[in-house]
Amino acid sequence: MTRDRERASGRVRSFEEAVRLLDDDIWAGGTPASAVRAIVVSDAKAPEIEAEFAFRLVLIRQGRRLRERHRADPRFRRRSRVNLWWIGWGHLERAADGAVVIGSLAIAPRHRDDSPRSDVALGVTAEVLRTVSPARILAEAVAHIEISARGLEAIESRGGPAMPDAQRTVLERVKSARPRRRVPDEEIEAIANRYLALYRSGVKRPLPEIANEFGITREKARDRVHRARKMGFLTGGTQGRAGASPGPNLPAPAPQDGGGK
Repeated sequence: MTRDRERASGRVRSFEEAVRLLDDDIWAGGTPASAVRAIVVSDAKAPEIEAEFAFRLVLIRQGRRLRERHRADPRFRRRSRVNLWWIGWGHLERAADGAVVIGSLAIAPRHRDDSPRSDVALGVTAEVLRTVSPARILAEAVAHIEISARGLEAIESRGGPAMPDAQRTVLERVKSARPRRRVPDEEIEAIANRYLALYRSGVKRPLPEIANEFGITREKARDRVHRARKMGFLTGGTQGRAGASPGPNLPAPAPQDGGGK
Protein backbone atom coordinates (compact mmCIF):
# COMPACT_ATOMS: atom_id res chain seq x y z
CA MET A 1 0.00 0.00 0.00
CA THR A 2 2.79 2.45 0.84
CA ARG A 3 4.46 1.76 -2.50
CA ASP A 4 1.19 2.32 -4.36
CA ARG A 5 0.62 5.65 -2.66
CA GLU A 6 4.15 6.79 -3.38
CA ARG A 7 3.71 5.91 -7.03
CA ALA A 8 0.31 7.61 -7.10
CA SER A 9 1.88 10.82 -5.78
CA GLY A 10 3.97 11.06 -8.95
CA ARG A 11 1.74 11.21 -12.04
CA VAL A 12 -1.76 10.31 -13.21
CA ARG A 13 -1.39 9.36 -16.86
CA SER A 14 -3.05 5.97 -16.97
CA PHE A 15 -5.94 3.93 -15.65
CA GLU A 16 -3.69 2.17 -13.13
CA GLU A 17 -2.28 5.42 -11.75
CA ALA A 18 -5.79 6.88 -11.48
CA VAL A 19 -6.96 3.85 -9.48
CA ARG A 20 -3.99 4.19 -7.12
CA LEU A 21 -4.63 7.89 -6.56
CA LEU A 22 -8.25 7.15 -5.73
CA ASP A 23 -7.19 4.26 -3.46
CA ASP A 24 -9.80 2.33 -5.39
CA ASP A 25 -8.27 -1.13 -5.46
CA ILE A 26 -10.83 -2.93 -3.29
CA TRP A 27 -14.59 -3.21 -3.03
CA ALA A 28 -14.74 -1.59 0.41
CA GLY A 29 -17.90 -0.75 2.28
CA GLY A 30 -20.23 -1.89 -0.46
CA THR A 31 -20.86 0.39 -3.42
CA PRO A 32 -18.34 3.28 -3.52
CA ALA A 33 -19.25 6.93 -4.03
CA SER A 34 -18.12 9.27 -6.78
CA ALA A 35 -14.98 11.28 -5.99
CA VAL A 36 -12.32 13.53 -7.54
CA ARG A 37 -8.64 13.68 -6.54
CA ALA A 38 -5.84 15.81 -8.01
CA ILE A 39 -2.10 16.44 -7.66
CA VAL A 40 0.10 19.26 -8.91
CA VAL A 41 2.67 18.48 -11.57
CA SER A 42 5.99 20.08 -12.42
CA ASP A 43 7.27 18.63 -15.69
CA ALA A 44 9.87 20.47 -17.77
CA LYS A 45 8.94 18.31 -20.77
CA ALA A 46 5.27 19.31 -20.52
CA PRO A 47 5.27 22.79 -18.95
CA GLU A 48 1.64 23.38 -19.97
CA ILE A 49 0.45 20.77 -17.43
CA GLU A 50 -0.33 22.29 -14.04
CA ALA A 51 -1.97 19.29 -12.39
CA GLU A 52 -3.35 15.83 -13.05
CA PHE A 53 -6.57 14.37 -11.70
CA ALA A 54 -8.51 11.15 -11.31
CA PHE A 55 -12.20 10.69 -10.71
CA ARG A 56 -14.50 7.85 -9.77
CA LEU A 57 -17.97 7.97 -11.30
CA VAL A 58 -20.57 5.62 -9.88
CA LEU A 59 -23.90 5.43 -11.68
CA ILE A 60 -27.33 3.91 -11.17
CA ARG A 61 -30.14 3.24 -13.60
CA GLN A 62 -33.45 4.82 -12.68
CA GLY A 63 -36.02 3.56 -15.13
CA ARG A 64 -34.61 4.40 -18.54
CA ARG A 65 -32.33 7.12 -17.20
CA LEU A 66 -28.72 6.67 -16.17
CA ARG A 67 -27.61 9.07 -13.44
CA GLU A 68 -24.95 9.47 -10.76
CA ARG A 69 -25.54 7.31 -7.72
CA HIS A 70 -26.12 9.03 -4.36
CA ARG A 71 -25.31 7.52 -0.99
CA ALA A 72 -28.99 7.01 -0.19
CA ASP A 73 -29.54 4.96 -3.35
CA PRO A 74 -29.60 1.15 -3.20
CA ARG A 75 -26.41 -0.70 -3.99
CA PHE A 76 -26.01 -1.94 -7.52
CA ARG A 77 -25.45 -5.60 -8.29
CA ARG A 78 -21.83 -6.63 -8.51
CA ARG A 79 -22.37 -8.15 -11.91
CA SER A 80 -23.72 -4.84 -13.26
CA ARG A 81 -20.66 -2.85 -12.15
CA VAL A 82 -19.01 -3.13 -15.59
CA ASN A 83 -21.48 -0.50 -16.86
CA LEU A 84 -21.95 1.53 -13.67
CA TRP A 85 -18.50 2.03 -12.10
CA TRP A 86 -16.10 4.23 -14.07
CA ILE A 87 -12.62 5.64 -13.58
CA GLY A 88 -11.48 8.82 -15.32
CA TRP A 89 -8.22 10.71 -15.48
CA GLY A 90 -6.67 13.70 -17.22
CA HIS A 91 -4.76 16.93 -16.69
CA LEU A 92 -5.36 20.61 -15.97
CA GLU A 93 -3.61 23.40 -17.81
CA ARG A 94 -3.77 27.17 -17.93
CA ALA A 95 -5.57 28.78 -20.86
CA ALA A 96 -4.42 31.96 -22.59
CA ASP A 97 -6.75 34.06 -20.42
CA GLY A 98 -5.21 32.61 -17.22
CA ALA A 99 -8.12 30.35 -16.32
CA VAL A 100 -7.57 26.73 -15.31
CA VAL A 101 -9.12 24.34 -17.83
CA ILE A 102 -9.23 20.61 -18.46
CA GLY A 103 -6.62 19.81 -21.10
CA SER A 104 -7.38 16.09 -21.45
CA LEU A 105 -9.86 13.58 -20.12
CA ALA A 106 -10.15 9.80 -20.45
CA ILE A 107 -12.65 7.35 -18.98
CA ALA A 108 -12.76 3.56 -18.68
CA PRO A 109 -14.84 0.95 -16.82
CA ARG A 110 -13.43 0.11 -13.39
CA HIS A 111 -14.06 -3.60 -13.95
CA ARG A 112 -13.79 -5.46 -17.22
CA ASP A 113 -16.45 -7.90 -18.34
CA ASP A 114 -14.40 -10.95 -17.36
CA SER A 115 -17.13 -13.05 -15.76
CA PRO A 116 -19.76 -15.09 -17.65
CA ARG A 117 -22.36 -13.97 -15.09
CA SER A 118 -21.75 -10.24 -15.53
CA ASP A 119 -23.87 -7.91 -17.61
CA VAL A 120 -22.79 -7.34 -21.19
CA ALA A 121 -20.18 -4.60 -21.28
CA LEU A 122 -21.63 -1.72 -23.29
CA GLY A 123 -18.47 0.40 -23.20
CA VAL A 124 -18.42 4.19 -23.27
CA THR A 125 -21.79 5.26 -24.65
CA ALA A 126 -23.40 8.65 -25.22
CA GLU A 127 -25.57 7.92 -22.20
CA VAL A 128 -22.51 7.48 -20.00
CA LEU A 129 -20.84 10.63 -21.34
CA ARG A 130 -23.94 12.68 -20.51
CA THR A 131 -23.34 11.88 -16.83
CA VAL A 132 -19.79 13.30 -16.93
CA SER A 133 -19.63 16.97 -15.89
CA PRO A 134 -16.28 18.57 -16.86
CA ALA A 135 -17.19 21.74 -14.93
CA ARG A 136 -17.74 19.78 -11.74
CA ILE A 137 -14.60 17.68 -12.22
CA LEU A 138 -12.58 20.88 -12.74
CA ALA A 139 -14.01 22.61 -9.68
CA GLU A 140 -13.53 19.59 -7.41
CA ALA A 141 -9.99 18.96 -8.70
CA VAL A 142 -8.94 22.54 -7.92
CA ALA A 143 -10.64 22.35 -4.51
CA HIS A 144 -8.78 19.12 -3.71
CA ILE A 145 -5.46 20.72 -4.69
CA GLU A 146 -6.13 23.68 -2.39
CA ILE A 147 -7.05 21.42 0.53
CA SER A 148 -3.89 19.35 -0.02
CA ALA A 149 -1.79 22.51 -0.15
CA ARG A 150 -3.13 23.67 3.20
CA GLY A 151 -2.26 20.30 4.69
CA LEU A 152 1.31 20.44 3.38
CA GLU A 153 1.72 24.01 4.64
CA ALA A 154 0.48 22.98 8.08
CA ILE A 155 3.00 20.11 8.21
CA GLU A 156 5.79 22.48 7.21
CA SER A 157 4.74 25.04 9.84
CA ARG A 158 5.04 22.34 12.52
CA GLY A 159 8.62 21.61 11.55
CA GLY A 160 7.95 18.95 8.95
CA PRO A 161 9.69 18.69 5.58
CA ALA A 162 9.50 21.78 3.40
CA MET A 163 7.52 21.67 0.21
CA PRO A 164 9.78 21.50 -2.88
CA ASP A 165 10.12 24.86 -4.62
CA ALA A 166 8.83 23.50 -7.94
CA GLN A 167 5.71 22.10 -6.28
CA ARG A 168 5.14 25.33 -4.37
CA THR A 169 5.38 27.36 -7.59
CA VAL A 170 2.80 25.21 -9.36
CA LEU A 171 0.49 25.28 -6.34
CA GLU A 172 0.55 29.06 -6.31
CA ARG A 173 -0.25 29.16 -10.03
CA VAL A 174 -3.20 26.81 -9.65
CA LYS A 175 -4.53 28.66 -6.59
CA SER A 176 -4.29 32.02 -8.34
CA ALA A 177 -5.91 30.87 -11.58
CA ARG A 178 -9.57 30.12 -10.95
CA PRO A 179 -11.78 27.91 -13.13
CA ARG A 180 -14.10 29.79 -15.43
CA ARG A 181 -17.43 30.08 -13.65
CA ARG A 182 -20.57 29.56 -15.65
CA VAL A 183 -23.16 32.01 -14.38
CA PRO A 184 -26.21 29.94 -13.35
CA ASP A 185 -29.62 30.78 -14.79
CA GLU A 186 -30.85 31.61 -11.29
CA GLU A 187 -28.36 34.47 -11.03
CA ILE A 188 -29.41 35.83 -14.42
CA GLU A 189 -33.03 35.71 -13.25
CA ALA A 190 -32.10 37.55 -10.04
CA ILE A 191 -30.26 40.22 -12.03
CA ALA A 192 -33.29 40.63 -14.31
CA ASN A 193 -35.58 41.14 -11.33
CA ARG A 194 -33.19 43.62 -9.73
CA TYR A 195 -32.81 45.51 -13.02
CA LEU A 196 -36.61 45.88 -13.23
CA ALA A 197 -36.88 46.98 -9.60
CA LEU A 198 -34.18 49.63 -10.01
CA TYR A 199 -35.67 50.93 -13.24
CA ARG A 200 -39.15 51.18 -11.72
CA SER A 201 -37.77 53.04 -8.70
CA GLY A 202 -36.40 55.74 -10.98
CA VAL A 203 -32.75 54.70 -11.22
CA LYS A 204 -31.61 55.90 -14.64
CA ARG A 205 -28.36 53.90 -14.68
CA PRO A 206 -29.04 50.50 -13.09
CA LEU A 207 -25.89 48.76 -14.33
CA PRO A 208 -23.49 50.33 -11.78
CA GLU A 209 -25.95 49.48 -8.99
CA ILE A 210 -26.21 45.86 -10.18
CA ALA A 211 -22.43 45.59 -10.48
CA ASN A 212 -22.01 46.81 -6.89
CA GLU A 213 -24.74 44.59 -5.44
CA PHE A 214 -23.63 41.41 -7.22
CA GLY A 215 -19.89 42.01 -6.78
CA ILE A 216 -19.07 42.13 -10.51
CA THR A 217 -17.73 44.70 -12.94
CA ARG A 218 -20.00 47.01 -14.91
CA GLU A 219 -19.05 45.15 -18.08
CA LYS A 220 -20.13 41.83 -16.57
CA ALA A 221 -23.36 43.41 -15.34
CA ARG A 222 -24.04 44.62 -18.88
CA ASP A 223 -23.29 41.19 -20.33
CA ARG A 224 -25.61 39.47 -17.86
CA VAL A 225 -28.44 41.89 -18.54
CA HIS A 226 -27.92 41.17 -22.23
CA ARG A 227 -28.08 37.46 -21.48
CA ALA A 228 -31.28 38.04 -19.50
CA ARG A 229 -32.80 39.61 -22.61
CA LYS A 230 -31.71 36.68 -24.78
CA MET A 231 -33.16 34.21 -22.26
CA GLY A 232 -36.50 36.01 -22.29
CA PHE A 233 -36.28 37.30 -18.71
CA LEU A 234 -36.33 40.91 -20.00
CA THR A 235 -37.75 42.46 -23.12
CA GLY A 236 -35.40 44.04 -25.63
CA GLY A 237 -34.11 47.50 -24.79
CA THR A 238 -33.05 50.55 -26.78
CA GLN A 239 -29.36 50.83 -27.60
CA GLY A 240 -27.65 53.06 -25.05
CA ARG A 241 -30.74 53.53 -22.89
CA ALA A 242 -31.95 51.73 -19.78
CA GLY A 243 -35.39 50.24 -19.79
CA ALA A 244 -37.16 46.93 -20.01
CA SER A 245 -40.27 45.04 -19.06
CA PRO A 246 -40.57 41.49 -17.74
CA GLY A 247 -39.96 39.01 -20.52
CA PRO A 248 -42.15 36.00 -21.26
CA ASN A 249 -39.77 33.58 -19.51
CA LEU A 250 -39.35 35.53 -16.26
CA PRO A 251 -41.11 33.56 -13.49
CA ALA A 252 -43.75 35.46 -11.58
CA PRO A 253 -42.58 36.50 -8.09
CA ALA A 254 -43.65 34.21 -5.27
CA PRO A 255 -46.63 35.54 -3.30
CA GLN A 256 -45.73 37.19 -0.03
CA ASP A 257 -46.79 35.59 3.24
CA GLY A 258 -49.50 37.90 4.50
CA GLY A 259 -49.47 36.95 8.13
CA GLY A 260 -49.04 34.42 10.86
CA LYS A 261 -50.72 31.12 11.38
